[in-house]
Amino acid sequence: MLQSKLSQRLYAIAILSAVVGYFLYIMVPWLNNNLWSDEFYTLKWFSLVPFKTVVTDYHSTNHILYDLFNYSYLKMLGINSLAYILEHPWIVRLPLLLLALVSISLIYQTAKLINGRLAGIAAVALLATDIPFQNYCMQIRGYGFTAFFDLLLVYSCLLYIKKGRMSALILMGLSGFAAMYSVLSNLYCLVGILTFWGAEYLFRFIKGKSVVINYWKPTTAVLVGLGIALLCYSPVFKDAFCNHYVSRKSPAFHISNVNDATFVYAEIIHGREPLYVLFLLSVLIYFTPIVAGSKRLSETWRIVFWQFIAPIVIVAGMGQHPPARIFIHLCVFLDLLIAVNMVYVAKMLLPKRATEISVVLLSVYLICACQKEKDDIAIMMSPDVIHPVIHQDLRADYYLYYYYPLNISHYLAKQDTKSCPVILYKAAYMHCYLETLKVPFYPADSLDRFLDSKGKVFLSTVYPVEIDSGFMAQHHCSAKEILPRTFDHLFELQRR
Repeated sequence: MLQSKLSQRLYAIAILSAVVGYFLYIMVPWLNNNLWSDEFYTLKWFSLVPFKTVVTDYHSTNHILYDLFNYSYLKMLGINSLAYILEHPWIVRLPLLLLALVSISLIYQTAKLINGRLAGIAAVALLATDIPFQNYCMQIRGYGFTAFFDLLLVYSCLLYIKKGRMSALILMGLSGFAAMYSVLSNLYCLVGILTFWGAEYLFRFIKGKSVVINYWKPTTAVLVGLGIALLCYSPVFKDAFCNHYVSRKSPAFHISNVNDATFVYAEIIHGREPLYVLFLLSVLIYFTPIVAGSKRLSETWRIVFWQFIAPIVIVAGMGQHPPARIFIHLCVFLDLLIAVNMVYVAKMLLPKRATEISVVLLSVYLICACQKEKDDIAIMMSPDVIHPVIHQDLRADYYLYYYYPLNISHYLAKQDTKSCPVILYKAAYMHCYLETLKVPFYPADSLDRFLDSKGKVFLSTVYPVEIDSGFMAQHHCSAKEILPRTFDHLFELQRR
């Protein structure tokens, strides 16, 4: 018996170490990625500012709880220089990497609570190799907080259902508050949770079934958390709830609304299609009426079902067109559902040893599929360096590939920019780096003036295809590219 438990522990440690090790292999090199525009904006306007500004300024999307954490963290380290963070972005990414590891641990505990240790291992393998989760968990925004607190909210609901603990209610209220105060779009998750509890009670009331759970308690816990968050939003309520991000952009329940509410699922599935085929087969088996004990996962199915329905109904009904990244929590919930369902069916159909082997094979497949997909994304984005296509979706973020504005800034800082001025021509956010590092630059309309007076200039642009023979003929210059293979191209132009 002791030997059996030891072998099971070693089995779990081996798989979890391999999967989490692969996750760290992917993520650790990203710690020092250059900041992209939204991260730069977040730090400049919502983190490296007075406390009052953090909680009362919503002139753009402010992920307030995360920015409060960042504010406190940077104060504790004594860092108040944006230039220093530009040089050492790992300082602000490291806490997010640690939070991602906590999220991975939490999905293990959640799946284990639902369907045992093997389901927990499968859930870890799914989340750690989930490219949308990898892409957003370390962004210096509130998306890492979203993934964690939304999952914590679901975990606390399941914990209350299975254990009936008062601590689960407290956790429910705290996670509901934290989710809502992190990112306003987490209201989708909270509405899904409230709908779940309301539907559970209504179903039992209509069927005349005995009410085993006091449904008013979890509902109240979530509402209290939501209410406190709304109270905290009171200084910025109008700016937060009445802006172009949440305003109606098309008629209610227009077909385009439904498309915008569901397109995210194609990005979630991409690269792991065989997995979803197996998942659908397991779903068919699970819902076969002759399967005994199929109610074991019913609460999980219903919770996740409402999580996917709520955003569709809200987005379609309100005519919003939100960006894909606000649905990052759906990746986590889907990974959880796949893990518990597939392991449940495997346990039902296979011997114990075969089920354990199937989890190993699943983990190997997920790592291989993740690596192939990342290689494919890198190849896909390579032409975008030449043709200015800036991808930013759940699969591909431009700032993770060929994005090195700091290298260009360092290069220009070492040059004699008085003799060879820097011109920004359709240069996106290059000015953020140059301003912070105190490198002087000039607008595009001063190009000919400086070519006439200085004879040469540096020109930064994200549109290298426009620096062609026609451009050079128009401005009577020759062009030589410096530091190629980066989104922020740098040319040296010389008067002919």
